[in-house]
Amino acid sequence: MATAKRNTNSKSKESKKINGIVEKLKTSATATSAIAIMTAEDVIAETKTIAGDWRGVASKAVKGGSKLASNQQELIVDTLDNTKEHMTIIYKRSTALFGIKK
Repeated sequence: MATAKRNTNSKSKESKKINGIVEKLKTSATATSAIAIMTAEDVIAETKTIAGDWRGVASKAVKGGSKLASNQQELIVDTLDNTKEHMTIIYKRSTALFGIKK
């Protein structure tokens, strides 16, 4: 009977130790989860800030690119107009020079 009592006390002590370890694990897991959540929130907030900054940069680039494209288009049209004028003058001079009638 004394042996049975010792086994019961021993099991009770082991059970208390195990329960204590489980509680420590729960506490540690809860703390780790809280840290992970805070870190994730910080990362998300920083990502939103950086994305907003890049959105502004991209917007400026698109506006600048549109302005540049517009300027290039105007330059091409002006060049074509000038080329047309010169070709017309050359045609008139050539026909007069070589006596070509229309």
